[in-house]
Amino acid sequence: MPVLAHEPPLIDDEPRSPISATTLSEADLNQILDQLGGSRVSPDRARGTPGRFAALYKQIRHREAHLYNSSEVDPAFPAPYLKATPWQTDLLRRTWSQLRQRLTEHPLRVHVEPPDDSPSARQAADNLEHVLEQGLREIEERSHLSLQADLGYGQVCLCFGVLHWQRAADRLPPLPAREQRGSRPEDPEERRRFRRARSEDGPALPWIETEASRRDRDRQRQAAAGFPWDVEVIRPDQFAFVEDHGSGNGLGLAVVLREVGLSEYRDRLREQDQLQLRMTAIAGERSLGVSRTVDVPGVEDPSGVGWGDRVRVASVWTRTEYYELAALDTAGLRNGRGADGNLRHEWTLIKSHSHPYEMPPFAIAEADTNDHPDMTFRWEPTLEGIYRAKPGYDYERSLGRYLAEQTVGPLYWIQLPDGTYQADDDGNRMEVPLDSSLVKTLPAGASLHRVEFRVDPAFVEFLRMSHDELVAAAPDSGSVERGEIGPNTQPHTLNLLLGSRNLQVQQLKRAQTRAVRVMLRNMALVMAKPLADGGFGAPIWVFAKGKNRGLKRRETVCVEPSVIPSLDIDVWIDPYSAAQRIAVQEHGRARLTDPLDPLDQRAYLEQYIGEEHAEQVLSRHRQWRMEQARFERELRRVRGDAESQPDVQARTDVPASTSLKGHLTPLGRLTAVDDDRTVNP
Repeated sequence: MPVLAHEPPLIDDEPRSPISATTLSEADLNQILDQLGGSRVSPDRARGTPGRFAALYKQIRHREAHLYNSSEVDPAFPAPYLKATPWQTDLLRRTWSQLRQRLTEHPLRVHVEPPDDSPSARQAADNLEHVLEQGLREIEERSHLSLQADLGYGQVCLCFGVLHWQRAADRLPPLPAREQRGSRPEDPEERRRFRRARSEDGPALPWIETEASRRDRDRQRQAAAGFPWDVEVIRPDQFAFVEDHGSGNGLGLAVVLREVGLSEYRDRLREQDQLQLRMTAIAGERSLGVSRTVDVPGVEDPSGVGWGDRVRVASVWTRTEYYELAALDTAGLRNGRGADGNLRHEWTLIKSHSHPYEMPPFAIAEADTNDHPDMTFRWEPTLEGIYRAKPGYDYERSLGRYLAEQTVGPLYWIQLPDGTYQADDDGNRMEVPLDSSLVKTLPAGASLHRVEFRVDPAFVEFLRMSHDELVAAAPDSGSVERGEIGPNTQPHTLNLLLGSRNLQVQQLKRAQTRAVRVMLRNMALVMAKPLADGGFGAPIWVFAKGKNRGLKRRETVCVEPSVIPSLDIDVWIDPYSAAQRIAVQEHGRARLTDPLDPLDQRAYLEQYIGEEHAEQVLSRHRQWRMEQARFERELRRVRGDAESQPDVQARTDVPASTSLKGHLTPLGRLTAVDDDRTVNP
């Protein structure tokens, strides 16, 4: 059984125990893992084991085999078609590639709403919005992941996507010591950073850094260190959970099962927890450190060899506590009991502690959800239709190609003098081409007979029907086929067509926004807590926003923890594709020019452009028109032209701008299509 040993601490303090959460015992945790899918008893496991999630894990493995055209799902043929070459369609990969492009076309946008319209509240909301958006971008760059693409892989190809987050307070650098100088710097900017040392400063050089400069350097160091959170997307066949609708994310307990190579599984317990994990093996005693690492491929995967010994790690999250267990001692598992005769658990508790998230830090982004109690039928991926139609089509297509090849190059079988046929080592009838050496050296009295192959027209018709069913089973990716639109297609027609084709993609994006919203709100909850309750104990600093989504690295932005609870966080992903956005805008412009349509410019900006701050845009537009009119008047004055006053009564429409026309509404008021367009007749 693995033994925990503390390394000598760097200071003389008493080392803390790695087991600080004791609500669940090691026996309780083993029972939970056995029920959910963490046992290793069954030899037929697919990244999981017997338990309530075992059937779902097996189904996910089967789907991935079809996605990657694995040989384990090649169609099998009966005699006399045993020599047919298996073939698999590429439609799954192509459809996923198209959907991935649509899911990642627009980035995640964070929107924070203040409790009121005061300048301080609006500034705090803008700062938190920038902190979270910049933090997500920094996490994606640091971890080389795309939240939208990785969640989409689980939604489209497997069954659902799982988002997981943890605070990473160790990324925050400590407060730097004050700089000291023997003389005051000559540079004016540097001179302002130093003052003369005083007696309360302790032993110091004549010039010491001011506290304001020290805090400014600390903010710069924090912003450069990166967002103090770790985010990853968990594979659904490594995830098990117990639902609890009273929780903020619907989860009362969550389990992550990982399998990693021992050579990579080294430094975390030693560096973060001052622990060493020792395992007694047949060959002697080995000492293993444990660290976070990437999951190794399955033993049945193409790259599953060469990883050496493997270790399985289980992370169990409740609403308030975290438990980490490892399954290492396989010899003890075979014997069932240890050297002391006591029953040995499969999983050994390594460490446990409380956490500040108030729920398991996970969020599920589903694709298609059915009202069924069995989880295998409850969650289905977007590609489920192709998964069902693909095996039959692969079989018929492979068989059809084999039959077509036989009509081009005929095969023959050899009838022996006793009336039997010449067979191979397995007892099957041998079928050889005419130029085979067996044909050239026929036994005396043997004869050749051509293998008759006939491609029945009914088979061709069934193959066409299978192809049509396979194509119909593919989900819409938001694109329009060539020939469906033309130069005379009206905007409303194109908008309806693209809108119906994007319904599936929009559903996937909505599920992603819900998952990310749960994550960001939970992050804000922790960021607002004091240090004693698991928070950071200080504001989170990031670099200020620059032009074109860039950063100003000389300026930093934060939001005070005390203000965060009053702010409402939301997430938005543009549901429209680039083509649909153009169609939507053209449809909105057609409504703007319709004299019977009540749509105004503000509603157009909000509904058709997706502008969050429509009033600010209109205000800038009005200011620009006023400046343009003032410039034109000044130009006419310089030229000496006479002022020309427009005759409002003599016109039936009033230009609101260079591109928008006015119209008479049914209410009898003369309006233009701008926000300030109303004019009394």
